[in-house]
Amino acid sequence: KQQLNLHCVTAATGLCGVIACLQAITYNKQLREQIDNLRRERRMFEAIDSNLDKELARIKRNIADTITAVNEAHTAKEKGLSEVNALKLAAEKEHAQFEEEWRQLTHIIEDDR
Repeated sequence: KQQLNLHCVTAATGLCGVIACLQAITYNKQLREQIDNLRRERRMFEAIDSNLDKELARIKRNIADTITAVNEAHTAKEKGLSEVNALKLAAEKEHAQFEEEWRQLTHIIEDDR
């Protein structure tokens, strides 16, 4: 009878060990699936991050190009304004010279009468 009880305890212990082993295998499988899912998510996030980095670099290039174009336009505007002012001064000077010559010629004509 005692040997039978010992056999039952041994069998029960072996069964418990098998159950524990099966539970550990199941738990390990779940952990492996979680790890695989996390790896897939990481790859997805890395791809998104890479795309965002490329987009950011493109936007920065566009901003730099826009700033360069604005600076060039501003320089051209300043040059144009400078030329306009120089032309205005030259026109005023020429007009003043014309008025002086006109006044002198009018004076000469009046003296000849």
